[in-house]
Amino acid sequence: MRTVLFMCVFNATRTIMAEALLNHLGGGRFRAFSAGEYASSSVHPLTLECLAAQGIPTQGLRSKTWLQYIGLGAPRIDFIITVCDDSKEDMSRQWRHEPIKAHWDTANPAAVRGTDEDVRRAFESTLDLLRRRVEAFLQLPLDSLDRTTQWREIMGVGEIH
Repeated sequence: MRTVLFMCVFNATRTIMAEALLNHLGGGRFRAFSAGEYASSSVHPLTLECLAAQGIPTQGLRSKTWLQYIGLGAPRIDFIITVCDDSKEDMSRQWRHEPIKAHWDTANPAAVRGTDEDVRRAFESTLDLLRRRVEAFLQLPLDSLDRTTQWREIMGVGEIH
């Protein structure tokens, strides 16, 4: 089983969605985690609502910092995928086992201003985008690709809009 750590600054929306999606759709081939530079006080309620509306389990989802994924006792991480430009610098840290690091820039739906419906649509749109990316990631023939090609293909998934 391969492991993926999705990262952003606060770990309250996009990374939580990606974690839940990969764990739900991964068919036991992957174990996903998510983290932020800072832990948010809670997962954004619309994140949990949108996931639940699509039948994606939300139990146990919580905001965490990346500190629990480094050092002794931390799970081995095979891939780190950042979802916001502000978290790309966290990829330069020294990680155990030298994971492949990629970036999937994804707009933050929590930053959308407007009516409640506008905000809800932004969350649904972000979840849909991340679903398409996770589904494309799951189709990659990772076992038959060298490390450089894996990186290139995973980065390419981040170009899906």
